[in-house]
Amino acid sequence: MVVLQLVDYVGIILTIVALAAVLPERASRVVTLSGITAMLIFTVILPRGSVYSYEGLGLVQVVEGYKAAGILLLTLELLVLLSFIRDIDRRNGPLLILMSAGSLLVLYSESFITLIVGLETAAVALAALYSVGEDRATEAAIKYFYSSMLGVAFIVLAAALFYNNGIHDFSELDSNVNILNSHTNLLLGLVFLVAGLSLEAGLAPFYMWLPDVVEGAGLLSVAVALLLLDASVTLKLLHLIASVGTATSITLIMLVMAVASMFIGEFSALAQNGVRRMLGYSIVGGAGYKVILALALALAGRSTLTPIVYLVTASSMSVALVVASQYYQDTPCGKIAEVVGLLSMAGIPPLYGFAAKLIMLMTIISAGCIWIALATIAFFLVAASYIIRYMLSSSFKVKKNSSLESIPLVIYAVLVFVLGIWPQVIDVLEVINIG
Repeated sequence: MVVLQLVDYVGIILTIVALAAVLPERASRVVTLSGITAMLIFTVILPRGSVYSYEGLGLVQVVEGYKAAGILLLTLELLVLLSFIRDIDRRNGPLLILMSAGSLLVLYSESFITLIVGLETAAVALAALYSVGEDRATEAAIKYFYSSMLGVAFIVLAAALFYNNGIHDFSELDSNVNILNSHTNLLLGLVFLVAGLSLEAGLAPFYMWLPDVVEGAGLLSVAVALLLLDASVTLKLLHLIASVGTATSITLIMLVMAVASMFIGEFSALAQNGVRRMLGYSIVGGAGYKVILALALALAGRSTLTPIVYLVTASSMSVALVVASQYYQDTPCGKIAEVVGLLSMAGIPPLYGFAAKLIMLMTIISAGCIWIALATIAFFLVAASYIIRYMLSSSFKVKKNSSLESIPLVIYAVLVFVLGIWPQVIDVLEVINIG
């Protein structure tokens, strides 16, 4: 595959966006689902470990483990869209396609230009999606848009500092990691880059916008954002930390941010009564766990990113399933999906959340960070306590019969079970090679 083929794929996506915007409503739904399916096929075709460049500038890189993440997350997005099929129209269909395409650019970005373009595309589309729907949707959209643009501004500043010193992509940044501490401009660029990605991921102290957005935006937009953009940004941040974290003076800063995220996120979630605001703070706490895992991998000198993929996909899957289930909260299928998602968030076996947390703890312990592992377990218990409290206080009475549209959520819940029993499915997805 050459760069011209990548350009062709972009042209195909833009054509699909145009069709979804002008066709009748039913046809627009079909085109929207077809566009997401085309991205899934494109992700399957991408060979793992491949790098695509133009005139020596890396554009796209398929990092080990991230191909499987893309396949899994796009599949889950399709299931969510099928369960919300009646809400897809000519207004939000094109936005869903653009948000998904931008998220994939972020996930597989090799150059800073690709990262910025992907973030801008996804953020603008997602802000428009957030503005559609519920009473507080406009407020959520504005908060997200300004926060996201501030994060992009940090990344643009970082890219300018890197470009001025001859570093054009993430591979060159990794190869020059040993000189970062002695080069003020490069270290400052790294600080801006980490700050921008941390703001996009909702890591403390950049988390203030996230609970308000999760609470105020529409269920469909929040669910797909968690599955794609949030997961993609987090995976990019963790890849950066695992690559350069322990070789620079920002390691301690990242550790403090991670612990602060876990503390603020989990204890703030404990104080909430509404499920969506509780989920928002839970996402903040989850971001802290992921950074801790990336630092542990860097400290242990392990090059594999598979534990990171497990934790990020399990977290995004579980929270997105709970969010999507609120749409069918009075039906049997909705209740099943909600319970499975909540139990996975709490780390109850044999669900995917338990498997991911167990792998995380084993990785931290193997890195020799016993005290951090014990602190992480304590925060896990706090998370389990507020989730179980919510479940005990909730009514699980069924008031409506399940519709056909809610069945994809049950399939989604079954996948959470399957991945909990056999997390190696991620490794199987990674080695798929069609091309």
